[in-house]
Amino acid sequence: MAHADARTTVYARKLIVSRVAAGHRPCRVARQLGVSRETVYKWVRRWRAEGDAGLADHSSRPHCMPRQTPPARPSRSSPPATPTTPGHGGWRRSWESLPPRSGR
Repeated sequence: MAHADARTTVYARKLIVSRVAAGHRPCRVARQLGVSRETVYKWVRRWRAEGDAGLADHSSRPHCMPRQTPPARPSRSSPPATPTTPGHGGWRRSWESLPPRSGR
């Protein structure tokens, strides 16, 4: 069964490789099968490196995620705010914390 997001099947990949190996130009093979030249070169390269096993579906999961936070690392965010005065939604307004004005 083909990968859910795969544009070609294993049969089409074998057809790509066999046509290129028979001497057909990759651009013509790409046009005949409705894929890009890069796709043709990718499958031929995998076939040369891995043989028929290279034409099987590969996982689309990334090999690494360099920006992923390790699970053991603590969060850098600050703790949740606690209300300073009940009924003010968690933060005291700046004018409430000032001393009363005098002299007017």
